[in-house]
Amino acid sequence: MNSAFDPSTGAWSIAWPGRVSRHDLVYLSPPEDPTQGIPLGNGDVGALVWTEGSRIVIVLNKCDLMDDATFEAPLRNWAPEHAAPAPPRARAGRHA
Repeated sequence: MNSAFDPSTGAWSIAWPGRVSRHDLVYLSPPEDPTQGIPLGNGDVGALVWTEGSRIVIVLNKCDLMDDATFEAPLRNWAPEHAAPAPPRARAGRHA
């Protein structure tokens, strides 16, 4: 059986740039839908990247981060400059 690993020397014999480039993620246009965004991460910290109009949206998350946001309105990461601030929402439990 042929192998790319040589156990006698402990070395790999792989053309890494060619091997890795076969798995490149290529977008023909920027994703405009968060469900089709570009996922980046290492299992502990992650990011999702997409566009909204002429803006690039980057959402960062950590594996032990908990978000208590409500999703009653469409997903937005910023309020338009002319929008009124959102009213405070009631919280239940020990945070009230």
